[in-house]
Amino acid sequence: MKIMVLKICTYVALLAINLSIGFSQQNFISRGRIVDSKTNLALQEVAIYKIFNGDTIETKCDEKGEFQIMLQTGSTLLFKRNGYKLQEVKITDNALQLIKLVPKAIRLLDGDGNNDMEKVDFYLNEKLVPEDEWDDVWSGIKDEDIISIRTVRKDGKGILYIEIK
Repeated sequence: MKIMVLKICTYVALLAINLSIGFSQQNFISRGRIVDSKTNLALQEVAIYKIFNGDTIETKCDEKGEFQIMLQTGSTLLFKRNGYKLQEVKITDNALQLIKLVPKAIRLLDGDGNNDMEKVDFYLNEKLVPEDEWDDVWSGIKDEDIISIRTVRKDGKGILYIEIK
């Protein structure tokens, strides 16, 4: 009889601990705004991934760069947009979040280490990439696919050659 009472007490204690841990995961709505880190202009079409306890949920910000998402204390958000570095943020409270995404940039330095070239051309596998497509093309290149990268300065113009698999 004593063993039975001890088992019941142990079970009740474990149940109480599990319930208190479950209730301590506070749910709240996180709101924020996503901007370019250099211009502070709002970014649209940023994918937001919520990662918590192995679950992943995706949403996007609106045309003003604003978002809101239901979170649990300790959730991590990943912010992803073409042409920008992936950013991971752990959210600990419901304070308004200002997320500044850092652009991925193609920069060529001249021989003096300055970035003062008037024009830069970007070639991928010997094909000229239009300037308005640089960010999308650059962000789509995986490091493991790069065979070679060369830079050349010719007639005051920088030329970037990238060869991929």
